[in-house]
Amino acid sequence: QEEAERIFAVGEGCRLYGVGGRIGLSFPGSEQDPEPLEAMLESESGLGLFWGFDVGLLASQLKEAALRVFPEEVQHAA
Repeated sequence: QEEAERIFAVGEGCRLYGVGGRIGLSFPGSEQDPEPLEAMLESESGLGLFWGFDVGLLASQLKEAALRVFPEEVQHAA
């Protein structure tokens, strides 16, 4: 939520990822925080599930949908 404006501005390639209770957010062209992946690899309780999701792609799709439904409101907000 803290990075929502940046995610919508950058769009595709912003990835939310994690393992267990640890999560991270990476942006295209910036160094990725390796903490969740390192936690998974160093875990003594097994590997667990490492997951990731392109939240930037979702943000882009939401903007496109909003433009189709509310073209005037979205253009004024930009």
